[in-house]
Amino acid sequence: MGGALRTFSASLRREPLARAFEQRQNCEPMPETLVRTSPGPFRKTAGWCFAVAGALALLAGCGHPATVEECNQIIAKSAELELRAQRVTDPQIIAERTKAVEAARGDELRKKCVGKRITDSALRCVAQSTNPKEFDKCLE
Repeated sequence: MGGALRTFSASLRREPLARAFEQRQNCEPMPETLVRTSPGPFRKTAGWCFAVAGALALLAGCGHPATVEECNQIIAKSAELELRAQRVTDPQIIAERTKAVEAARGDELRKKCVGKRITDSALRCVAQSTNPKEFDKCLE
């Protein structure tokens, strides 16, 4: 009984909508003089404001080309985190091994880094990262 009642009440709700739709189908089109063909002045201004704001947000999120100093910081942090992941915790050993990586592969790593786009938030993330996974997420 409950299902039949729901079906009946649903058809009652749809019936006025169906009639209104049928009546709308029979309507004459509005005269062209009453149809507004261009947006009002506020809509034009608001559209430009949203477009400019969106472009500025995109440009701010694009970052800047990475400098040699920023790349050196990234390389040093990466080496430090990799050593800590290998359970090397002595700061002196970390400094020595970081210098060894810098001497062996520093130029190669800098060539891959310098000039690439990086954001300030990515650099902050790198500086605050505590393990290699967090570090990798910063630069994705």
